[in-house]
Amino acid sequence: MKLKLSVLILLMMFSTSASATGGIYCKAVDGRSGNISLSIGRLPILNILSAEVSAFGKIWSTEKNAENKISVGQAFDNTSNLFVDFTDENVETILISLRTSKISTSKESAEAGVLRIGEAVYPVLCESE
Repeated sequence: MKLKLSVLILLMMFSTSASATGGIYCKAVDGRSGNISLSIGRLPILNILSAEVSAFGKIWSTEKNAENKISVGQAFDNTSNLFVDFTDENVETILISLRTSKISTSKESAEAGVLRIGEAVYPVLCESE
């Protein structure tokens, strides 16, 4: 009986953690190449698990061995907005910012905003998983 209970608890833990993650992908709408992909933990606070940004034929990433490494400087999410800033590794300069607005009904939702990479600004449409 204890073994069955232990297995059940483990299964519940794994299924809960799998449903607690998601993703956001935003792509420039004006034909330019600016886009961002975020893997997030859906907890009471926003937890950016990883991010990848591309533009100008260049890729920035939070991955450890990335050629152009970025770090999450700050992140905020609520039912209306998502704000994320990425910095250099030393957390001295904000390199990339994402600002979106969200709206939803019981049947549909939409998210759009602005992705800033250096001096370039991209209007973006976003999809969430």
